[in-house]
Amino acid sequence: MTAGTGARRRPSFADGHEERLDQRRSVAAVGMAGVAGVSATTAAICLVVELLTGAEEWLSFATTLVLAAALAAGLGLRYRLPPVARTTALLVGVVWSSLLACGLVALPYLVSGLLDPDAAIFEAVAGVTTTSATTVRDPGELGHGLLLWRAASQWTGAAGVVLLVVVALPQLGIGGLDPGGVVTRSARRVAPRASAAIRRLGAVYVGLTVIAGIAYVAVGMPTFEALIHALTTASTGGFSTRAGSLGAFDSAAIEIVAIVVMAAAGTSLPLAWRVVRRREFGALWSSVEFRMYFLVLVVVAVVHLAGNGVDDGVPTGIRQSAFASTSAISTTGFEIQSLAAIDPGAAAILILGMGTGAMAASLSGGFKLVRVMAVYGFVRRELVRQLHPGLKASVRVGRSALSEPMVNRMIGSISLSLGLLVVGALVLSAVDPALDSSTAIIDAVSIAVTSVANAGPADVGGASLSWPAGLGVVGRLTSSALMLVGRVEVTPVLVAAGLTSERLTVLVPRRRPNRQLDR
Repeated sequence: MTAGTGARRRPSFADGHEERLDQRRSVAAVGMAGVAGVSATTAAICLVVELLTGAEEWLSFATTLVLAAALAAGLGLRYRLPPVARTTALLVGVVWSSLLACGLVALPYLVSGLLDPDAAIFEAVAGVTTTSATTVRDPGELGHGLLLWRAASQWTGAAGVVLLVVVALPQLGIGGLDPGGVVTRSARRVAPRASAAIRRLGAVYVGLTVIAGIAYVAVGMPTFEALIHALTTASTGGFSTRAGSLGAFDSAAIEIVAIVVMAAAGTSLPLAWRVVRRREFGALWSSVEFRMYFLVLVVVAVVHLAGNGVDDGVPTGIRQSAFASTSAISTTGFEIQSLAAIDPGAAAILILGMGTGAMAASLSGGFKLVRVMAVYGFVRRELVRQLHPGLKASVRVGRSALSEPMVNRMIGSISLSLGLLVVGALVLSAVDPALDSSTAIIDAVSIAVTSVANAGPADVGGASLSWPAGLGVVGRLTSSALMLVGRVEVTPVLVAAGLTSERLTVLVPRRRPNRQLDR
């Protein structure tokens, strides 16, 4: 028979193995393979640095390199992305990739014996989530490889935020590039395809890092330290090479560079792309979210200045207040003056600013200003409805109107985060023995806020300990969980936990009614 008369096609090898190939499609596995590959590359670079500088921790990076490369190769060869990824698969992939990143980052700390297991976990989570809190009392005692490893963990962690903004958050409508996440007109989708958006926003991030490094060198910072601080400033991470953070340099020029870079890192990446690529500088001020961001920076700086005075002169006082405000709102966490050393009222305002955060789709942590503005619009509308029950009005942020599902998702996200804060503060104050009973609530609340906001540190005046060095094992692990959930977002974590629980129940056979069996 000829082909035109309907001859049967001989089954191929692919036909018989199609089901097996489909079973090897996994978003989570591919994401974990990517994380392992990036970790292996970073470990290789740090290994070379350790060998060139004569440091003694080369074995830690060699071990990490081998394990990460083996994991990347194993997952990369076995799994591939499905043609269409479901939202739940994306969220689960984000969670598992984040957990793997924390585990791989902790390896050099554990293998070298530099930190205890709980401290190593905390340090790794702080790196991946770009939180400036650290268990290393004096980073200056670390080798060049470990310093670069800490900084690289924050820089790659922030790069993961770019992927989160483009790929995962638009599915939730709580801060991605869709109109429901970034509602201002100046921050619409920057490209029709996710791959193009990632390239463009990644270019903005890399460009900011390069500019920061060049600027730090230009104002007198040593080259290696400039590299480290460029990585941790652009990522809003806040790890430093010195125990006194940027204040240890005692340089007004370095502080000014940090202020500019931190403020830029807190700006929406799509808005920054539009300004840089299209030369639409007027788009900055036309964005209602950017105007609110600028206003919050100024207000917090003024409150800080009023609380601490100008004993060292007006220019110095203004610069220190601007630095403290920008560091807090961008959730970078650099210090030139400890929170414990300033006015308690000003410190409380700074912590409140950390919780609020900067613009949506930026590299900073916190709730994000656009969500706070949406909640304010919702509350305002509901109050007006008490006087005019028949009023039909949309919640607005500037000139943009939000649909009810968008508003509900944003309010739900903030509610979940606030619930996480309450639970975390209760656990810290009730369980960790390092917290003194007389100031436990002050310590617990400040630690919980700055953990979820990925800011830190939280040594508020009146607190009884230094965070995280003064915490016990339970406190560090609790703070680590709060930091991770705060960066990944509560919703993906809950979805991943629910899906994992659902899959585990499959292992337990359950009797079903006959009616269901008959179907």
